[in-house]
Amino acid sequence: MAERPNKKIKLEAGETRKEEPLPSTPDKHGGVELIDKAICIEVGRGDEQETFDLHKGFLRHYSGFFRRAIEELEEKKQKKGSIDSIELPRNWMYSPTHQLSAKNEYHSNIDTADLIQLWCFADRLEIPMLQNLVIDIIIRRFQRRELTLRCSWLDQAYHYKDGLTHLANLLAWRVANFPGAVQSKREYHMSCLAKLSHAVTLQRLQIRADFATSLELKRNFDPCVFHEHEPNVNCGSGRKGWTG
Repeated sequence: MAERPNKKIKLEAGETRKEEPLPSTPDKHGGVELIDKAICIEVGRGDEQETFDLHKGFLRHYSGFFRRAIEELEEKKQKKGSIDSIELPRNWMYSPTHQLSAKNEYHSNIDTADLIQLWCFADRLEIPMLQNLVIDIIIRRFQRRELTLRCSWLDQAYHYKDGLTHLANLLAWRVANFPGAVQSKREYHMSCLAKLSHAVTLQRLQIRADFATSLELKRNFDPCVFHEHEPNVNCGSGRKGWTG
């Protein structure tokens, strides 16, 4: 059994090892071989603080942030996040095919704002496989025509790293290609409007340069453009094309 750790992350000597590139495709999910000594991560403050046990093997397999934290043998303070933002990744790490999947309906209970927060959380902790899964879930919602973008979601995405992310690019792609994709701006003051308008303009110019018709654009849609992958890796899933 894994040892119960101290309350806070305590890193021990002798952990240095040659690591594989961070996995980004579902075929590289880890299994029981990653169950080793657990560490404790405290999230929140005061009465709202909760403690989560995670095995170092899982953290090291999925997250570049925790790889460095463990290998450098020093305490790292996790960036501030909500209880929900750690609960979903924890469930996904230990049960990836059941807790969070683009192929089942579990994600329908997750608000899009929480998905955007989850993507940003995974980006900060460098968990590309989880980032890609969130992107795929959002794309599926787009394709099912279930999603009109709220201005608050766009602000949320564009405030993170000034919108210089694949997530922000995906939302700009949606706005550029589907008129009426955004709720009325009169209902919400969108502080990211200038950044979004610039990104949408660039998307439309690129579209005109690369594709003769909107049908050709949809036929050649590739979700991998919005994914995070290690060098010389792509999904290879045959999902090219827009199905909505």
